[in-house]
Amino acid sequence: MKHTTRRIGFITAAVAAICFSAIPAAAKFTKGPYIQNGRTDGVTICWESDKSQAATVIVTKSGATAASVAAPGDSDFHKIKIGSLAPGTTYDYSVREADGSEAAGSFRTFPAKQEPFRFAAYGDTRSLHYLHRALIKWIIKFKPAFLLNSGDLVEDGTKPDQWGAFWDIVEPFARDAYYYPVLGNHERDSEIYFKYFDLPDNGKDGRYYSFTYSNVLVVGLDYDELLSGDQKNWLIKQLKASDADFKIVVFHIPLYSSGKRPPNVFLRKIYVPIFKKYGVQLVLNGHDHFYERSVDSNGIQYVVTGGGGAPLYDFVRKIPESVVRVKVNHFMIFDVSGKRMDAKAIDIDGKVIDTFTITAK
Repeated sequence: MKHTTRRIGFITAAVAAICFSAIPAAAKFTKGPYIQNGRTDGVTICWESDKSQAATVIVTKSGATAASVAAPGDSDFHKIKIGSLAPGTTYDYSVREADGSEAAGSFRTFPAKQEPFRFAAYGDTRSLHYLHRALIKWIIKFKPAFLLNSGDLVEDGTKPDQWGAFWDIVEPFARDAYYYPVLGNHERDSEIYFKYFDLPDNGKDGRYYSFTYSNVLVVGLDYDELLSGDQKNWLIKQLKASDADFKIVVFHIPLYSSGKRPPNVFLRKIYVPIFKKYGVQLVLNGHDHFYERSVDSNGIQYVVTGGGGAPLYDFVRKIPESVVRVKVNHFMIFDVSGKRMDAKAIDIDGKVIDTFTITAK
């Protein structure tokens, strides 16, 4: 009897082990969920799991369902467009995968009319992840509606693991606020960049695009197509058509910089007259790893905000347009109210290193 009991106990344990191992592990969210491509009537919700399966995105307001959209099970990455929402409204959302895995966040649709708001900017987040993570923690405290990245998000855009580290850092922000990048040279024109971002489709496949939030027009350009007639003509069309109080252009390589690279005199001849003619007040760039603000003879502000997490650069010259320059990791905060935009550059310790104001005409 003792041998029989022992044998039965062994068989029971073995069966239990087999049954337990047969239960599939729940999916893990490897990226996101995060929000993209904000609009007055909707948003895009993106996420990636460690396996392909069907899912449902549920959007609620005050506990009531505002939208429910099914995601097919043929991919581990999803971009789900949500529409028919009210402008300037805060919603909660949850992603529920077929195996029961769930993650949630919130978002606010773009306002349909002018209202005070805040946005942030930085660039060259690249390789020093502890610095990038520290800056994101600061930015979250300011609760901006969106964040602009002036390019070079990662060290090598063709490396999937680097994008994994990037999304691990920015996910706490991007889950609830909009993240808008432009291409840098370190993206290497990688298809991975285009996979993970859902940018406005009014330009060229996410290479360049524009959006308007309240009374601010933001135009993101592809630095590699600055000599392209198609992009230049598209830019002019966007600027000319907009009646926004503020017009901001973002692209990677700076027109004005005291860094180690030769001045972009040729590009200045092309773009400065365009900016002047169509009322651009602010140009945001990266590429050089420091903070520098320059003002041209037209009063246009040119800011190099390249201190997001790449090794810092030294200044090698002093251009006459330069007003403030600091070799430091940093981010920027912009507060817009009516026809006034107040800007602050803030270093990694929370110290304000520059302030300026732009007043709409």
